[in-house]
Amino acid sequence: MKILVPYFINRLPNEKFIIADKKRKYCAVYYEGELRFLNIDKIDIIYKTDEDFIEDAWKNFYNNVKIDSRKNIKLMRANMPIKYWKYLPERG
Repeated sequence: MKILVPYFINRLPNEKFIIADKKRKYCAVYYEGELRFLNIDKIDIIYKTDEDFIEDAWKNFYNNVKIDSRKNIKLMRANMPIKYWKYLPERG
């Protein structure tokens, strides 16, 4: 998580967000420029499991952060084989 969070801070510095790791009972909270890592073993988190909701949320995020002029198909192929692209919601 400590590797993942800086990416979101750099991309979305003016946003508020929480990234939770259910398995490790740990979360990162970013609010008004301040980052905190917290244990969440005593917090009851409700996880939305509706696949359509999650897919729509991901597509919304992806469409708002992508930079069309920096699209690099060669790099995309290097990171994930084309045969798996059909499973990516943002490709649909």
